[in-house]
Amino acid sequence: AIMNTHAYTPMHIQDLINRTAMEANILPLTSRCDSACIFCSHQNNPPQVQVLSVGERSLADILDTMQYLDPARTITIGESATNIIEGEPTSHKDFLNVLQILRQRFPQTPVSITTNGHQLTRALIAQLSILMPVYINLSINSSSVTCHRQLMRDSEEKANCAIAAIALLDEYRIPFSCSMVGMPNITGTDDMRQTIRDIAHYGADSIQIFMPGFSSHIKKNIFPDPDHIYAELKALVDEVAPQTECPVLLEPSYVQDLRCMISGVRKNSPAWQAGLRKGDEILTVNGETPYSRVAAYGYLNGPGTRTVTYRSSQTVLEATWQNTSDGSCGIAMEYDFDPNRADYVKKALSDAPGKVLLLCSEFAYPLMQTVLSGMALPEDAWDLIYVPNITFGGTIRAAGLLCYDDYVQAIRDYCDHHTPPAALAVPGESFNYLGLDLTGHHYSEIGQAFHLPVALM
Repeated sequence: AIMNTHAYTPMHIQDLINRTAMEANILPLTSRCDSACIFCSHQNNPPQVQVLSVGERSLADILDTMQYLDPARTITIGESATNIIEGEPTSHKDFLNVLQILRQRFPQTPVSITTNGHQLTRALIAQLSILMPVYINLSINSSSVTCHRQLMRDSEEKANCAIAAIALLDEYRIPFSCSMVGMPNITGTDDMRQTIRDIAHYGADSIQIFMPGFSSHIKKNIFPDPDHIYAELKALVDEVAPQTECPVLLEPSYVQDLRCMISGVRKNSPAWQAGLRKGDEILTVNGETPYSRVAAYGYLNGPGTRTVTYRSSQTVLEATWQNTSDGSCGIAMEYDFDPNRADYVKKALSDAPGKVLLLCSEFAYPLMQTVLSGMALPEDAWDLIYVPNITFGGTIRAAGLLCYDDYVQAIRDYCDHHTPPAALAVPGESFNYLGLDLTGHHYSEIGQAFHLPVALM
């Protein structure tokens, strides 16, 4: 149903929390954060964007949400799949109690925690090691106290605690990965290189370098040059990744094809010991030819033996290995396109009454061209355009932050120069379970503006 109000009632927010648990297996604890990071998106949002705060949820509310979690899937704490603000989960007064209850209810279910590390003392990490399986995603940003404080605007005590946590996680054998928001204009590239070395030294599974996402509402002297930052970070990752003992990945990846290229292999993992390395291309897994990196990653991981053919430096090779007890092979790949989604798109275009105008984000445009061109559909079945983000501006080029005004303007510009389409298709990432974007508009309103049917893809 279309909502005629742009306001979220408490009932809607509670429903959103429950659906987050059911659909993404995310358990929200708090919207409060003990950092004031200079790159925090909540400081730069346009005024019409609706973000929702749940404050610090009571233990009773958290326990009620647990009933919607799936014990067969990893439970995630500290991430958001909606417009609910996700704060620092370890700062919640009942954080450890929540984990202990989770472990009682779901004895074998992995719990993944995203944290800034401010509370990861030796005492807490020792407790986490008792509650395994636990996985830590540490937003470290810099292993230098000075640079850490510049980026996260925290105290020296908190910065020291977060940085020391890297070695403690290794000591207590808690698997972890680290992320960094790449701001070489603040820290310099040498600090980024050293941070990557420090993280890899203590056995991180992977290191993600995030391009800073900032809107046109930011203070201009804080953020790097939006026209050059992606290329600068990509050059840095291309330089350091081959020298690093764990995968170093740039996000967003901006992949433009469906070739199953390996972005990195964790040292001493099954795939590493079998000889696979960054830059190799997966051709088959147990006799199956994967459609995309997403499909290949699914084939590669899981319990049991894997026999893989792959291309390395123009030579086709074969390797066989046994995955670890948790089903990991150690290979990292950038996300491209889910084959199930490709099947859905192809069927929708085949069943459409005429030409469909597909709209996508600027980052997705080259990949979508590849996906659609491989579908063997008539030339007049579809047209594809990318949608500039005028709502946020800045470096925002992902589908999840595109809004009604962005889509309407892009369609108007298209119709000014082309025959109007018979139908519209927009990416589902822009809309929540109610069909609303971040400004409260329902996706059907886009079609209503042009008297055309519109579908989520």
